[in-house]
Amino acid sequence: MHPAKAPYGYTRNSETGHLEVEPIEVQLVKEIFELCKQGKSIRSIAMTMKDNNAYLKVGKWTSDRVYKILTNSIYIGIFEYGK
Repeated sequence: MHPAKAPYGYTRNSETGHLEVEPIEVQLVKEIFELCKQGKSIRSIAMTMKDNNAYLKVGKWTSDRVYKILTNSIYIGIFEYGK
């Protein structure tokens, strides 16, 4: 079980505590990684998401938010037990 709040693109199952994919948000996470793969800067990706009114439950699209998505171990397939 991931110890912190569920990251963007996931929800936490209240019964099991496990992370589950949130279908709308996961598409935006994929889009962020695709834009990064195309060579877009973090700032440019944040501006694209903001300009496209990409869905967020809370807050705004910022470079910091995009950076956290691009470097979060959950998104890049690394999970470290106990961290």
